[in-house]
Amino acid sequence: MVIHSLLASNRERNGGVPMLGIQKHVLDLINTATSSLFFFLASVVLAALNHQTGAEIAAVVFGFLVTAVYALNTALGVQRWRLRDSRDGGPQSSEYMRARTASRDLEARSELQ
Repeated sequence: MVIHSLLASNRERNGGVPMLGIQKHVLDLINTATSSLFFFLASVVLAALNHQTGAEIAAVVFGFLVTAVYALNTALGVQRWRLRDSRDGGPQSSEYMRARTASRDLEARSELQ
């Protein structure tokens, strides 16, 4: 519930929650991971307490199906998070190295003159 309210009340342009310093996609990842965990636990408990009625069997099957969908969403979120981090970290470091090399070349040229 807290995560939903943080996502709903987010008014920051860069997609972050200003009071926590957490990006919106990370909150979404946390939300899907906790939801899949809670659906899995609820499905296991319901399966253990099942009295073999048609509605309870359908609820258990639906619970495990929803757990699988949330787990898939979590896996895709982790993959997107890793790609975003590698994409954000890669150009910055190569840009830094390029600027550093250019600066050294400029210093070497000034020493020669």
